[in-house]
Parts: sequence; structure tokens; C-alpha cells
Amino acid sequence: MAYRTSRGRVLLVDDDQIVLDVLTYGLRQAEYSVEGCSDAASALAAYKSLPPDVAIIDIGLPDMDGTNLVERLLQFQYRPILVLSGHSDAASVDQAIDSGVIGYLVKPVTTAQLIPSIETAMARFGQLNQCMAQRFGDAGMTARQLAAAMDQLAFGVIIVDRRHRVIHCNHLAGNFLDASAVLCKKQGKLRSKAKGQEFVRMLDNSLDSGDSPGLYGINLHHPDKDVEVQVWATALAGSEVDSDRAAILVINDPSVNTIASSNLLKTLYGFTNKESELAQALGNGLTVNEYCTRAFVTANTARTHLKSIYRKTSTNRQTELIRLLARLFIQVRNA
Repeated sequence: MAYRTSRGRVLLVDDDQIVLDVLTYGLRQAEYSVEGCSDAASALAAYKSLPPDVAIIDIGLPDMDGTNLVERLLQFQYRPILVLSGHSDAASVDQAIDSGVIGYLVKPVTTAQLIPSIETAMARFGQLNQCMAQRFGDAGMTARQLAAAMDQLAFGVIIVDRRHRVIHCNHLAGNFLDASAVLCKKQGKLRSKAKGQEFVRMLDNSLDSGDSPGLYGINLHHPDKDVEVQVWATALAGSEVDSDRAAILVINDPSVNTIASSNLLKTLYGFTNKESELAQALGNGLTVNEYCTRAFVTANTARTHLKSIYRKTSTNRQTELIRLLARLFIQVRNA
């Protein structure tokens, strides 16, 4: 039987060597590139070395529960994942789906049964990438290039699907979620600890904005740092299917330096060292008085530096200056 495939790369994980060998052979005959692993440790290493186009994970692994492995893999980088299980009860299915997988197959399974699920998973992932490319204006950007680009941003970036499941986050956002004082993943879904329902409504509003995405925001108090973390969300336009909708969130933590480096500000605007220091402080949420206290400078000195900054950047107010600095890293379009 001939299969029409995209010759994608498949990571196949199963501790049953016979199953692993049979499915690997069948998928290779169907012109997929397959890497087989019999335990979670080797699967995790293979995934991190070169993320596959799709991963197929057996739930019953000797060194780690399959759902836990799925969560570990998705925390590193999003790829569509299917799970294999000998259980078909609702609780097992729900647990697997909540971990972030997009398909659940009950053993025994044949290659012929696997291929349609693989093709569907890769197609949905391709649609998401296309939506993101349309949103960011670069139709030639691959998933790996986009992930690398987002890791260069000075803001935390998270992408969630229609059910609020985290399907990708850049390095800063991953660290932010790990700290989990403000945002966390609950059964694979992005949630706020402080403003649960309000945060969910914000996500829904952004996802429901359709092909004319607006910008939605919320302030979340960080109890450990005593700061207000800003979270903005907007839909990734372009999907014609409601279930394939996704939203991108940007996280601004004032306690983390997210504004351009001193060297960049000097190059772009001719700032002095002190002007760069003040601009970075204002961009990261400090008031002029707070900056004066931390930098041990007088208010008159700070105001003199601020007037010079306004002149060099052609701005007149702090809000204009902060908006200008933020745009050095990310642009979002208001509806």
C-alpha cells in the first residue's frame, strides 16, 4: 500500500521492542525518518538534540510515566505528540489530553492506523506555523527559526491554543512559569494564581477576536517581588477553524531588565551612560523618584537627564518614551 507522506521525522517511544521494531519498519517503509527509543531518558535526549516533526509516546515506560514525559518534552519545545496506551477509559484519555498531546491511540495499533494520525498532527502544526508566519509577516520562517527568534526577545512569550494549553514558550517565559508565583500550568493549561477567572476571560477575549485581533491586557501582582507583572494577549490570525485558533501572550516583569542594552541605546540615540541608565530604569517600571533613590542621584540631575533623553528620542512624555523603548523588541497592533 502506498502512502502519501511529507517524509517527516518521527520520534517513536515504546518499551516493547517488538512493537518498536514493527512500527519503526512500517513507518520507514512509508518514507518517514524514524528514531526509536525504549525509555524516557533516551527519548528526552533525542528530542532535545533534534525536535521531531511529531512524537509518538507510549504511556507505560519503565523510567517515567508517559504523560510526565510529554510535559517534559513540551516544556523544552512544542511539537505535536501522540500517545499510545493500552487503556481506553475516559480518565486515562483526559489525563493524556491535559498533558498537551493532540492524539490518543489505543493499542494494539498498526502502521496503517498510525499514519492518518501523524498526517493530521503535522497538518495542524503546519497550520499553526502558518498563522504565526502571517501574524509576524514572514511566510518563509520555519518553526525552529521562529522559536530561536522568540528566544532573542527581551520579553517572555507564550503561545496557547483554543483550550488555553501551552504549546510554546520562549526561554524567559519558561523560567517565569517555573517560578510559578504568578502564572502556572495546571493540567497543561495556562492559569493565573491571583486572578484566575479574570485571566481566563482575557484569554478567551483574545482568542475570540478572530481575524481582526485586538490587544488585551491584565496586571498580575507578583507577591515575592512586590511588583505588577503585565501580561498582554492577542490572537494569531489566519485560522479558519475555531479549534485551531491560538493566542500569543507577552509577559513584562518589571523586576527583570527587558529594555534595550546600554550599548544599543547609545548607538541608536547617542545616550550618555547616565541617560541609558535612567531610560532602562523607566522602561522597567521605576518612577523617576525610585530611580533617584536607587542610583543615589538628585531629582534635579535626573530631570536634566530626562530632558536630554526626550530631545534625543523626539518624545515629550514618559509614556511615549517607554512605548518607544518597548518597540525595540516587539510590536503589537491594536484593533
